[in-house]
Amino acid sequence: MLEKIFKKNTTLLYISTSIILLTILICILSQVYTKKLVDTDIEYIDKAFISNSEKTKAKISDVENIIYLNENYYMILTEKQVYMARLSLNEAKNIREKLKNNKNATIYGEIKKVNNDAKNYFVTTYNKISDGKTISKDEYEKKMGKYYLEQKEVSDKIENINNTTIIVSMILVSLGISLSIVFIKNNNKNYNLLKKLSKTEISKINKELSSAIKSHKTYITENYILNYSMGTSLIKYENILFAYKNNIKNPNRDIIVIYTKDLEKMVVNIESNIKLLDKIKLKNEKVLLGKTDKNLEKLAKEYNLNIN
Repeated sequence: MLEKIFKKNTTLLYISTSIILLTILICILSQVYTKKLVDTDIEYIDKAFISNSEKTKAKISDVENIIYLNENYYMILTEKQVYMARLSLNEAKNIREKLKNNKNATIYGEIKKVNNDAKNYFVTTYNKISDGKTISKDEYEKKMGKYYLEQKEVSDKIENINNTTIIVSMILVSLGISLSIVFIKNNNKNYNLLKKLSKTEISKINKELSSAIKSHKTYITENYILNYSMGTSLIKYENILFAYKNNIKNPNRDIIVIYTKDLEKMVVNIESNIKLLDKIKLKNEKVLLGKTDKNLEKLAKEYNLNIN
């Protein structure tokens, strides 16, 4: 019976392990999902790109240069074609870094219809840098098409997902680590208790536990009070120095605080009809019961125990 109570602590280890494994799974699924948002084999190849609907995923491969227009819109130059795309600052920085190092650059995003403001940005810049080949806003769709590649919205969505994943992962990992620490502390407490007990005592305790009164992680036996809320604590009635009841609003519950002669503390949460203080007094006539001025003064003077 006692070993079975000790094993209840391993539940914390199972929970903490499950939480850490769940965190890993969330991170993997997050990466799979974000990759799925951008991954595509559809090449945005020319100005006459036809999309069955907006938000079709596409990519621009072999980017040779990008020129800033306005409001995150960029002119995208490849060997064969000029495009317009809306990029995040990080994406623009990454592309420039790749081009600087002579690496291939590909832009992934969604196809969206171009608005009038974007057309103006493109036409103004295009006419400034072109060799006499100007276009007007009215000619834009005929020469450049109706669409542009929207990378920024996709990038912002991925960033939000990644940030949420990081926050959730940090919370879960912190919880998992906290539970692991509690498990280790409880396990050490159980081990130290077991070291103090002889085989005869363990046998006696097990026998008493089989007929004990149980209330909220507390066993009340003929000679012992056992609590396993934070590791296993075991107190003999004869070793109790002081005990009192904390005032709580629930009339059906008692919070009993117990101090042993070794000044070890136990707090138990039990049904009030058990009348634990009466049981303690019955087993130990010398026990100090209640937070009276006389008891508190004696504890402070003789045991250097100050209780608020």
